[in-house]
Amino acid sequence: MNRGTQRTEVRAFVNEETANYFTNDEFNRWLNRGCEIFVGRTQPVEANYSDSSVKNKQEYDLPGRCLKIKAVYWEDDKLQPMDWRQYLSVQGDNDLDQTGDPENYIFWNKKLYLYPRRATDASTTTTSASLTVSATSIVVGDASGFPEFGKIKIESEVLGYTAKTATKFTGLTRGIEASTATTHIAAKTVTERDISIVMYSRHATLSADTDSPAFPEEYHLAPVYFATAIALKKHKKFNEAKEWERLFDEMVSEAKKDLTVKNRDKYSAVKNEESYGENDLGMI
Repeated sequence: MNRGTQRTEVRAFVNEETANYFTNDEFNRWLNRGCEIFVGRTQPVEANYSDSSVKNKQEYDLPGRCLKIKAVYWEDDKLQPMDWRQYLSVQGDNDLDQTGDPENYIFWNKKLYLYPRRATDASTTTTSASLTVSATSIVVGDASGFPEFGKIKIESEVLGYTAKTATKFTGLTRGIEASTATTHIAAKTVTERDISIVMYSRHATLSADTDSPAFPEEYHLAPVYFATAIALKKHKKFNEAKEWERLFDEMVSEAKKDLTVKNRDKYSAVKNEESYGENDLGMI
């Protein structure tokens, strides 16, 4: 159900006495808020993010939309989560300056900490020819230091590749991780994205009427219920608004139960991580 259809549903449920009493922008804002709260309470949206390791760097910024971390990989190795007690113990042993291949990570205050820190930078090379916006392979100076498949970054674009030779990346997927596919000229730096993160993400704003929520379709009425409750409150129809709030809360509970059954390991893997709860993203 896209945003335009959701807004039509809300207008029907509110049964406005005056045509278009509320503007489309108001309903759009409330629908987006409903999506954000639904995701904040149920966390059904996963997103991938990557970064490039830097010599002796331990702290890496994460996107503001990150709610929790499900898994972190350095190249092909899955890192183990470390809590702050373990981290402080390592710090007390003056072991934080240790370098090597990362084995552990900490998620704190929207930042990722790797331990031990890398002794070298991620691999780099340069483009040997220009790259069109639709190209699916690229020739580079030397790809020998890169894994057989993975992700790279050229300027602001992140690309996935499925295979390589000594001087070429092939099977490119363009403009991943919310970047934009674009043209690149020769002699541009190509950097390995050797840190891969699977995260639970804040819901992206629905910016067009053709946009649909990123969570399962059976829950697309949740933001409709939320927006309807807000509109009725604005009309001072508080008893009716409570009923729509109840429907929203019931759908949240249903989604939590369904997602727990379908993805039980998803929650056990992150149960000690930082998240937004109901108190943080409550009804407005």
